[in-house]
Amino acid sequence: MTSRQKLLGLLVLFAGVFFSFTFYYILPALYGRPGGADVLQPLKRYFPITDEFQSDNTIRVKDTLYHRIGPFQFIDQDGLPFSEKNLTDHIYIADFFFTRCGTICPKLSKSLEKLQTRLKDEKNLLFLSHTVDPDYDTPQILKEYGQHYNADFTRWKFLSGYTRDEFYPFVKSNYFVTAMPGAQGSVDMFDHTEKMVLVDRNRIIRGYYDGTDSLAMSRLVKDVMVLQVEYQQRKTIEYDPKRAPKK
Repeated sequence: MTSRQKLLGLLVLFAGVFFSFTFYYILPALYGRPGGADVLQPLKRYFPITDEFQSDNTIRVKDTLYHRIGPFQFIDQDGLPFSEKNLTDHIYIADFFFTRCGTICPKLSKSLEKLQTRLKDEKNLLFLSHTVDPDYDTPQILKEYGQHYNADFTRWKFLSGYTRDEFYPFVKSNYFVTAMPGAQGSVDMFDHTEKMVLVDRNRIIRGYYDGTDSLAMSRLVKDVMVLQVEYQQRKTIEYDPKRAPKK
């Protein structure tokens, strides 16, 4: 086999790989998969009810019962009541922090500041930052903290209005993440998760994301979009004027 034939063979092989990759990955990402199937896979719903896992707060989706975030009564940075009723028709991103934190909390809040900008056009989306230090973090302190991160308080709420004894079990049994006093001798006053939690309109958890990781934050942005598309598709399926009964 001559050098020219070898070169031609390599070019044919490269062309085959290139067109296969384009057909199966690039084109579906741009235009959807053949037959109309969406390249965006639905987000999983966390914590279905099973014999091994039970919850006091549940909601049925199709034929499956899922854990949902339970009812609550907090106050926001303006001292106004904020409960699960304020979440009607909204998806939200939750995180856990405290204003005196000098380790991961500034990173979490900076990530949320960036998310707020990247997702500024997303309607029905809220950001809920829960303090794990409610004795110190009054609404006034929370508002000043939020202003430092350019918070849009119509969309980004800083929540308190509970005791530690009330809140820590709530976090553990609803979000399944850590919130507790720091270990004795630790430099951290409180031990809390770095995870952000994506929650849908039914208050079902749809994802966990490391709030200190930029790649995880990009994945969160994508997943918010996927979740929004899920509701748009559901609305289209549930009501189609062409299928409405004739009067």
